[in-house]
Amino acid sequence: MLKIKLVSRITIASTFLICQVLLSCIPGFDTIHSIRVRNCTCDTVIIGGSLYNCIDSVDVFLETSNNTAFSSFTSIDESRLLNIHGNLILPDSIGRTTYSSLFNHNHKGYLFIIKLSNARKYAWRDICKHKLYDIKVVTADDELQNNNKIIEVYSSK
Repeated sequence: MLKIKLVSRITIASTFLICQVLLSCIPGFDTIHSIRVRNCTCDTVIIGGSLYNCIDSVDVFLETSNNTAFSSFTSIDESRLLNIHGNLILPDSIGRTTYSSLFNHNHKGYLFIIKLSNARKYAWRDICKHKLYDIKVVTADDELQNNNKIIEVYSSK
């Protein structure tokens, strides 16, 4: 009788251990939420996203949501010059970025809207110095995170 109880406990423990090992082999999936931003201006723009209210902290430029020739990338090089190789958001079109690249623990993100004409005419340091951009402060909410809302940006400069 004692042997039967010991064998059944060992069987239960072994089964539990095997289930844990098998479950650890199943990959976990992390949902990446995207933020959609509509260009409501009459100009082609480049939109930089940041966690902070400082244009020098821009670490991502929104991508176009359609499959056009503009779907390459834009970057700021070591000499602080803006290299435009895409990421152009045409008038009345939508750009995208990930939720995590725009929001942090305080639930505020910042969009910096730069007209393409200014981006081609001026160096990055001049765009920053002369404030040749508009800022849109975006607050995170469930509707935005679940991809049900489109942020609209307007430009005054």
